[in-house]
Amino acid sequence: MKRNPARWRHYAIAICLISVVTFAWADDDVDEELEQSMTAETEREDDDDAFERAERDVERSFEDQFEDAEELEDELEERLERMFEAKGHRGEDFDDEFITQGIEDNIHQLWQLEEMLDESGFPALPEQTIALLTEQELNDAEASGADIIATEVMTELGGILVTFGDSRVVPPKESDNNHLYGLDGATMPSSISTPVPTLAKMMGISAPISLPVKIGLMDSHIQEDHPCLTGVHINQAAYYPPEATNDDVHGTAMASILTGRADCAAPGILAQAELDNAVVFARTDHGLVVATAADLVAGLNWLLAQQVNVINLSLSGPPNRVLEEALNRVHDRGVIIVASAGNDGPVAFPRYPAAYSSVIAVTAIDAALNIYSRACQGDHIAFAAPGVGVRVADASTGRDQAMDGTSVAAVFVAAALALEQSEGADKVERMEVQAKDLGALGKDVIFGYGLPQVHLP
Repeated sequence: MKRNPARWRHYAIAICLISVVTFAWADDDVDEELEQSMTAETEREDDDDAFERAERDVERSFEDQFEDAEELEDELEERLERMFEAKGHRGEDFDDEFITQGIEDNIHQLWQLEEMLDESGFPALPEQTIALLTEQELNDAEASGADIIATEVMTELGGILVTFGDSRVVPPKESDNNHLYGLDGATMPSSISTPVPTLAKMMGISAPISLPVKIGLMDSHIQEDHPCLTGVHINQAAYYPPEATNDDVHGTAMASILTGRADCAAPGILAQAELDNAVVFARTDHGLVVATAADLVAGLNWLLAQQVNVINLSLSGPPNRVLEEALNRVHDRGVIIVASAGNDGPVAFPRYPAAYSSVIAVTAIDAALNIYSRACQGDHIAFAAPGVGVRVADASTGRDQAMDGTSVAAVFVAAALALEQSEGADKVERMEVQAKDLGALGKDVIFGYGLPQVHLP
């Protein structure tokens, strides 16, 4: 049966808007703030006017959220049209082939993943919890009859990563669900892209830097024989389930931003970088490229053993107590952790690990210094970097492709921090001071401190 193209386009946009608004309303912090506002107003003035004013404040807040959502709708329509033009199609063929098929694929995946949501609505492996325990705590859990699925000693993190099948026997403060995380880069079917060295000039990097820096990644697999990466020093270790399969797209793209050869289709920033990649993302039988919280903790432990000074996490997902504790331990070792802010839009709740205090959150901007319309916002945002229409290595073709997302921006900042000559926390403080202010004066919720500037000796 022939589908109505206009109806399906509106349906596609509606699905995106529903996701944005749902995430915004699910933010407990927003609910608490509004409730406190209403309570305070009522206590100060014991009359109907106080409540009415508070009620109007709530209405205005929701109206603002819907306005943001309408802006996102416009941007999505424009993006769809650009993708349509790039594919070289016309008329209804675009709607049927591109939009309709994409909707059906996404709905199919949602149906498959329905059973993989925890009590808060976050994606997680069903009936699995994890904890980072001492040997004594593990012994106590075993004595209590806990359903222990797996244990792994985290030598560098100082603990034992334990996976339980029944969370009821584990104290809540010591455990959390084994949540799922996704990557924050989106490839675009377009030949229009800007080379990384050109974008790097926005940060004061005029040419690829030949310094022997070492950077840690937690990503998907890197295609080491890609023409842009041959001869690059890449060290990888897999931390995903054996039934999952490698996916090279995102990891290869991130690696090319950092250290793509100067003579290839997608050159990078650093000519002599060493990359240590904990491969935690792989393709599941659902067709999704995801990683679990347990995978991330194990990957962090391995990266500590590689003695990296900067770790890039171009990924995001829900809060997780065990992952947070692992990140705190990494931070306490003097390692700088950079993470993408997430691509769920300005009204979405904060994404993690970027929103943790031990992590540097990075948002994305385009070549004209405009904010990426799908970037998450919040007080936790530290820096903004190029992340729209960036030319990266394409693992499927051996050439290049365009990529958007805070994923891309995070890698730019990780590279800048690796080049910074000061030590430890001083690196970050110096970058905050030197950053190019892009939004409201000083640090703001959209751009953070602004665009980092690299000053080499």
